[in-house]
Parts: sequence; structure tokens; C-alpha cells
Amino acid sequence: MSFDPARMVKDFERTAGDVAAVKQKLGGMLDKLKVMKVSAEKAAKEKPFVTASKKHLLQLRESAAEKLEELADAAKIAEQNGSERARRRHVAYCSLVEAWRGL
Repeated sequence: MSFDPARMVKDFERTAGDVAAVKQKLGGMLDKLKVMKVSAEKAAKEKPFVTASKKHLLQLRESAAEKLEELADAAKIAEQNGSERARRRHVAYCSLVEAWRGL
């Protein structure tokens, strides 16, 4: 094997070029990872707010559902009371009619 300085320089330049290309690709990957890290940190900061807002909305929805149930129960009770009053009025009216007929 003979010593060829020109070939060594050529190989070194090619290797240096390959190293530079790899370094450039790794730099691009590093930049992408930095952007992803910033996005993840931003999302982590925003997520508690989103989670808190979601929880608050769920609580409001549950509260509204409870109020609707209470209103439905109250409406049912009012209907029953109204029916009972109407029945009592009807009985009283029938009693008055019977009393009037008896006169």
C-alpha cells in the first residue's frame, strides 16, 4: 500500500463533508425538538386552565341538571296538589249541588 497524500486529503474532505451534513441534520432535529419542547411546556401550562375550565363546566352542568330535577319534582308536586285541590273542589261542588237539589 502506497502513501497518497492527495487521496488522504480527498477522503478527509469527503469525511468532513459527511460530518458536516450529519451535523446539519442533527442541528435541524435539535431545532425541531426545541420547538416541540416549547410547545409541550406551553400546553402543560395551558392544560391546567383547560382542565379547570372543563371541571367548572362539568360542575355547572351537574348543577343545572340538579336544578332541572328539582323543578321537575316541584312541577310534579304542584300538579298533584292541583289535582288534589281540584278533586276537593269537585267534591265540595257536588255536595253543594246535592244540598241545593235537596232544598
